[in-house]
Amino acid sequence: MQRKMYKTVLFSFLLAVTAAVNAQTNWHALFSLGVQGNADDQRPMPKFSESHPTQMSADLAGIYYATSPQSLVGGVVSGYRQTDQTDESGWQALHGWLYSVSGIKFFGPSNKASAYVRGDLGISQGLLTKTDAACFGCLLDDQLSERLKPGVGTLLGVGYGLPIANANRIMVGVNWSQQMLNDQQVSKIGLSLGGLF
Repeated sequence: MQRKMYKTVLFSFLLAVTAAVNAQTNWHALFSLGVQGNADDQRPMPKFSESHPTQMSADLAGIYYATSPQSLVGGVVSGYRQTDQTDESGWQALHGWLYSVSGIKFFGPSNKASAYVRGDLGISQGLLTKTDAACFGCLLDDQLSERLKPGVGTLLGVGYGLPIANANRIMVGVNWSQQMLNDQQVSKIGLSLGGLF
């Protein structure tokens, strides 16, 4: 399962880079990393312990077309990983993905720093993995993995874009997302740092 995920990420990365480099300058690639937390207590998994879960997020691959100097439309694959200790002193992790159409609107020219808004709408998927404390981080077999029922997902973001060269920007933002997994709503809010190239 993890090999398939890595292949998907690698393929998406190569596709985005190829589109950004070889196509017209109107095409752009988006990548980002971030940290996030739960915006509510709804979780499509067994209840975690009272410790605070560790959560990382990323825009694994985004391909956008500039319809104007301030507006872009395209598609993006967003993901996150949430890990925490269970009541049985083991570990479990929720891997979530959002495959979506996306739009970004800047409120200033491409050669100047400006605020932006972002909206995504797509299909959310999730995978729940479990292990014991002695095997945290080791490769899990299929018996310890559970696919979650997919659903609709959205992401709304606001932030600031800092130009670095031509139409390329460093982007710092706050994102709020909602996803339906196993017929439960999962809401998250986080900070991200990335680039639009």
